[in-house]
Amino acid sequence: MALAGVIGESFPKAETYLRQLADIEASAQRIRRITLLRGRERIALRQRITQHYHDASIPDQLGRVPDGVTPPMIAAISFDGGRYQVLDRSEAGTIARAEQRQSGNRRKGEYWKESRVGCVMSMSGSTHEVDPMPELPTFLAGGADLQRKLTEIGHVMALPASAASHVDEEDETPKPNSPRRSRKKALPADLRPLPGPDLVHRNCVASAACWRDFGETVAAEAWLKGFAGAERKVCICDGNDAIRRVCETHFSDYVHVLDLMHALGYAMNASRAVGGSRAEINDRYRHWAEQIWRGQVRLVIAELDDHQAALGEAPKDASADDPREAIRRTRVYYTNQQSRMDYPRYRRLGFPLTSSLMESAVKQIGRRVKGSEKFWSASGGDEMLTLRGDLISDGNRLVNFLAQFTAPTDGTRAYATAA
Repeated sequence: MALAGVIGESFPKAETYLRQLADIEASAQRIRRITLLRGRERIALRQRITQHYHDASIPDQLGRVPDGVTPPMIAAISFDGGRYQVLDRSEAGTIARAEQRQSGNRRKGEYWKESRVGCVMSMSGSTHEVDPMPELPTFLAGGADLQRKLTEIGHVMALPASAASHVDEEDETPKPNSPRRSRKKALPADLRPLPGPDLVHRNCVASAACWRDFGETVAAEAWLKGFAGAERKVCICDGNDAIRRVCETHFSDYVHVLDLMHALGYAMNASRAVGGSRAEINDRYRHWAEQIWRGQVRLVIAELDDHQAALGEAPKDASADDPREAIRRTRVYYTNQQSRMDYPRYRRLGFPLTSSLMESAVKQIGRRVKGSEKFWSASGGDEMLTLRGDLISDGNRLVNFLAQFTAPTDGTRAYATAA
């Protein structure tokens, strides 16, 4: 029942799966109770592990490998966040919402809460004396597919009016009253994948806890996997300030890498902010992308300074689509992150350049907890996040955890009886 409750899109769907696939009659409420009970037990176990790590000395945290554990060749840590909705169904919460409706102080998206996800990844790969890929790959130099991907990641504004009237050869949008174009396109000349290590094992940790507490939870998980004894250590994230502080606090001996796709997304956004024709925007982006790939982000910052001087400083109330504000944000982002953008060195060390495995984990967890009509209690959301993180981890982690409960459990309610 617990496994069905975690895998299914909802508890009613889990009820249907059990009835149709296993001939088990269990109501959605019964499945919910047993699933969230297992979630609470899993959180309690994780808290005990974290407390054990917290009580250890700093030399043990940074250098000791647990008995019987083989350290990975490359220890990789990545963080990101998702969103899900929380609804306080208590009497106090209901009264508070009614008062907000009457006063007109309701906030848009007031039910949304951030979830935290961390990936603890064991990897393998060799180092290189010279840069294995000194030139920017063709698929990162521009094109409609890359632009769509960078737009999905965020921080990329729409094309300016100066470029909207120009025909883009790679634009696949069908014209009115015309047959749809085929999506088949010529393959790029450079099909080599990005240099980087091979994934050996991935554990995912998800929680609703604050970043400060969640960082120590992931650090305890990494220590348990022997990451303290790894030959090479890397922490790759998207540049979020809260995540950066977590990495600096708990993974200070790791090499910190900024996700390459986020860096290129800001370059695309700034190029569109400067304006011009589509060809000019694409050429400018390609020029900056090549400099970023070569680790010369200081040159990009210098050019952005010139564009900012030409356009003027952004006012305090400027929107994100204001070209002056877009350039300012990119300048600040690159200035704050340039110590994490030495990509030629990372390629020589055999480190990953993107956090794609992390992005995938966030989406897999979000499929169960996120939805326009899904509302969780504060505790229920944390319990489902925890179990969902175990589900998508390698090595049947959730199944192994559930297998330890050998006593018969039926998920029925426990009622207090009168003395």
